[in-house]
Amino acid sequence: MTPYVVGLFGVLVMILLAIACGNVANLLLSRGAARTREAAVRLAVGAGRWRLVRPLMAESMLIGLAGAAVGLGIAALAVRILSTIEVPGDVPIVFAFRVDTRVVLFTMIVAVGSAIAFGLVPALTATRMDLVSGLRPGAAGAWRRGAIGRTTLVVVQVAGSLVLLVAAAQLSRGFSAALLGDHGFRVDHRLTMRVDPSLLGYTPAQREQFHQALVNRAAQVPGVRSAALTSALPMIGDFGLVSLAPEGFEFPAGQHDITSFSAVVDPGYFSTLDVGIVQGRGFLETDGADTPLVAIVNETFARRYLGENPIGKRLRLSTAGNRAAEVVGVTVSGKYASVFAPPMDFVYLPFTQNPGARMTLIVETAGDPAAVAGPLRQAVRELDVNVPVFGVRTMEDIFEQRSVRVANILLGLVVAVGVIGLCLALVGLYALIAFHVNRRTREIGIRMAVGAARVDVVKMVLTQAAAMGGIGVLIGLAPSFLIGRVLPAAFGEPQAFDPIGFSAIPIALLLTALLAAGIPARRAATIDPQQALRAE
Repeated sequence: MTPYVVGLFGVLVMILLAIACGNVANLLLSRGAARTREAAVRLAVGAGRWRLVRPLMAESMLIGLAGAAVGLGIAALAVRILSTIEVPGDVPIVFAFRVDTRVVLFTMIVAVGSAIAFGLVPALTATRMDLVSGLRPGAAGAWRRGAIGRTTLVVVQVAGSLVLLVAAAQLSRGFSAALLGDHGFRVDHRLTMRVDPSLLGYTPAQREQFHQALVNRAAQVPGVRSAALTSALPMIGDFGLVSLAPEGFEFPAGQHDITSFSAVVDPGYFSTLDVGIVQGRGFLETDGADTPLVAIVNETFARRYLGENPIGKRLRLSTAGNRAAEVVGVTVSGKYASVFAPPMDFVYLPFTQNPGARMTLIVETAGDPAAVAGPLRQAVRELDVNVPVFGVRTMEDIFEQRSVRVANILLGLVVAVGVIGLCLALVGLYALIAFHVNRRTREIGIRMAVGAARVDVVKMVLTQAAAMGGIGVLIGLAPSFLIGRVLPAAFGEPQAFDPIGFSAIPIALLLTALLAAGIPARRAATIDPQQALRAE
């Protein structure tokens, strides 16, 4: 799931940057249009074109630098917040963010570049205007010619904000479903601890004997219901890889085997972690080194490589000198490296036939699992006081660190991007509606002078905002629907259409857009017709 989310987060950030650039372009284009008549007067009295471009570019530069200063202030605040986030793991990782000279220099370059890129077009346009239309009261033609471009930018911003909000909603839904769903194992009342006698020079036979003695002693500790050994724990992500060839499976040309995730477990593993066996049996104590090799696969592996009747089929293991292991059981396809990952192939090998050096002890307890940590440590010391014990944690703590906290971090970042994008889009919509109201003051005054009611003026302004918001929502529905199909696949879920989310978010976005246009609409309704006509 992580590559999907990282890629999606990159796309969302690019959409956010596009919305921000749209705001900058809209602001500078609007400022250029607002100075149309002033530019016409300057040209009429003999001002050169460079004299006209220079103040417009200076104004654009001041706006860009002011925005950069505000952005750096927000960045400094964000750095303080992000520096408190720890990435879960055996050794917590803290992000060392800081606003240094390189960040300030880059920000200034972007600010100046944006001011030049978006400010130069309206400045040059102002120098090539028709003086007759530019000096005419209202200069309607001049500002209406640029209205389409500015409106298009706002429509695209609304569409982008819809995509951001839908992505945040889908991620929230996916995270909740993954965290609350069936993971294929239990985390409550489970304690884990790692031991590695090979660090003391134990031979393979001595290691196997030590581990067998440890699991037997752990099962006798008061409060322990069952105990088991495994080479890898779910959510930790340290599973092994095994190369094998399922007999009877037709490989593509040039391929002779496959690689699957695997773990070495003892016979008590499946009952201790409550991993369901849907076909066949689990491992037995009699599955020893002098008996035929056996293996257990999950449903995903069986469905992909073994067909409808996997029990009894054989897997040729490269790690066992191409000896064949008989499939004796099939387990549910649980979650292994992450609860957000889609189902993947998995193979279990018996500890009695593949003894490992470093094994993890898992115990199921009747009460608080932390209460048996001390007795379990004592059990290790009774076997060998020098064998190191590490990684003593409950399965609930592992699940919290590796799943819940990771989900909260990723979801928080995506939601923050979505909210920022929505705010920027609403700012752009508000600015454009306010600009249009100011440019149409004379028109509104005439309408009110000939009998138009204030509610009609408000309705006219809100209709314009609703039109831009509605077109933006319609444009944003297609990519939003695509995200709604891609994200469930990243979580291993069926591609289901969410009618509530896909209707509630656009409606909420339209209502918010109308709310943003409410202030300019109210201002338009309070225009005095006499003053408006006199001003023109």
